[in-house]
Amino acid sequence: MPGPNGNRIIERHPLAEPIGLATHVSEEYEAIVRDLLFRHSIDLLHIRHLAWHSLNLADVAHGMGVAVVQSLHDYYAVCPTVNLLDRLGELHPHGVEENAENALWPLDPAASVPMDSGRLRMWQRRMQHALLAADVLVTTSASARDVLLDALPGLVEAGVDIQVIAHGRDFERFEALAEPGPVTSGDPLRILLPGNIGLHKGRELVRKIKQIDAGGGLEFHLLGTTDADLGSAVVNHGPYQREEFAGRVAAIHPHLAVVLSLAPETWCHTLTECWAAGLPVLAIDRGAVGDRIREHGGGWLVDSAAGPEAIYAKLMALRDLAGERQAKIDEVRSWQRDIAPHRTTAWMAEHYTALYRRVLLQRCVQ
Repeated sequence: MPGPNGNRIIERHPLAEPIGLATHVSEEYEAIVRDLLFRHSIDLLHIRHLAWHSLNLADVAHGMGVAVVQSLHDYYAVCPTVNLLDRLGELHPHGVEENAENALWPLDPAASVPMDSGRLRMWQRRMQHALLAADVLVTTSASARDVLLDALPGLVEAGVDIQVIAHGRDFERFEALAEPGPVTSGDPLRILLPGNIGLHKGRELVRKIKQIDAGGGLEFHLLGTTDADLGSAVVNHGPYQREEFAGRVAAIHPHLAVVLSLAPETWCHTLTECWAAGLPVLAIDRGAVGDRIREHGGGWLVDSAAGPEAIYAKLMALRDLAGERQAKIDEVRSWQRDIAPHRTTAWMAEHYTALYRRVLLQRCVQ
């Protein structure tokens, strides 16, 4: 029987010894994969992520004559932090050498071994070997591709061209939920803060901005979760289900939204959801968020080096610039009308289908 998400489990194969961070390989795992590929007559393997899998996975598939597509949805191949941030929220585009978090292996004893430059170089060499074994690499934005190629020069030396296929999204309807017009005297600028707001999503930036805001000119409305108590810095509306987003936003009556990611996002679904709700977005000019706002409008970008004072000043200026806010709302409406109806999951699937066909054809002529 299919599960609640429509998926059906065909087989389960618990490993006698789970794959660990230190080795990242498993002969038992690889033998199971060979058996599955053979018995199910698999022609193409799409590796969505390498965490918890053997780094020999693509080599195993190729040994069976199976084509391989490898997705890169984050920066795990650069370093285990996934997002390139150290514990203080500082960005390290070429990987974090010290004071590094290990996001995906918190219970693995090897994760407690401190990262240093030697271990980071070894990690990247092993990851580059694993990635080069795939027929094609694909990510979701041009900036993500550039970060990966800059941090992993072995890919450049091998002539790898990482393909870019953006995320598609389906919306039954688009909304116009941004509060228009001037902010009433004495009222705050209501700012939607959507998503899971941890350190890498600007949690401490929000706290510092509100510390500056002695006059109460700004009011952050958290719709989502946070990994630390933000207290009076936000009005906390709690988590939401994706299909509830527009209805929850309508009850808040925000003037705009913010995306304050410290890490270079590879896409950012919350930006898409804010635009679908009709909200212009102020964001840090970094990663795919910067790419997308420059391409489509629909918001404001602050320099990636901007501190809380500069962001506070920009938000306070927007409080009094109803005309500028309306211009960005109009850009969002243009995106809803001209772009979003065509960038669906079916559109995305067509691009992946074309990629799969090309990779299979290349394997056939080799």
